[in-house]
Amino acid sequence: MTKLKNKNCEQCRATYTPAGRAQRFCSACGKIRAADSVKRRSDAYRARRGQRVGVGSGNAQGHGKEHHSYKNGIKSFHAFSGSARQTIRFCERCAKDLLTARFGEWAVHHRDHDRANNDPSNWSLLCKRCHQREHECWLALRNLKPRRCAVCASEYAPTGPRQLYCSTECRASAQRTPAPPETVYFSPYRDDIPKAA
Repeated sequence: MTKLKNKNCEQCRATYTPAGRAQRFCSACGKIRAADSVKRRSDAYRARRGQRVGVGSGNAQGHGKEHHSYKNGIKSFHAFSGSARQTIRFCERCAKDLLTARFGEWAVHHRDHDRANNDPSNWSLLCKRCHQREHECWLALRNLKPRRCAVCASEYAPTGPRQLYCSTECRASAQRTPAPPETVYFSPYRDDIPKAA
């Protein structure tokens, strides 16, 4: 077997001893070119099948509406509503500062009232008062059925869902009514508790 003459690599111009007559690149450049060739062939195969090219293995499913398990963007809505107070901070209607507001004092509102439309341009941060005004929540209280007062038993039209008394006088008298006496339990085993006669 004859020894081949040293050659210059076509890529990096370094001198190397070839393993065969057709070798054109040194071993380092040959490995890089082989990997590039495999990548080009796999990218061409993916492109022919209609998959996204250049996103890596296992991540060709797309983002947002292109993702195979996309359901009206509710996940991005929940992620936004968790950080909305820190990023936006103020109510978009009354400019109330919501940075220190508790959980029930603010809401992320869908501008077009369609909860399935979770495009970020459709969201706005509102305080609870402005959100209830937007949805006209007071209209739900107009349809409350008449009730009987817990104290005087007269019929009245409630102004809220938790109203139990017909007037402030009945509510005050119900609060003044003494509570029933505590039940005393007797124990035959302890000396400090009186025994039943």
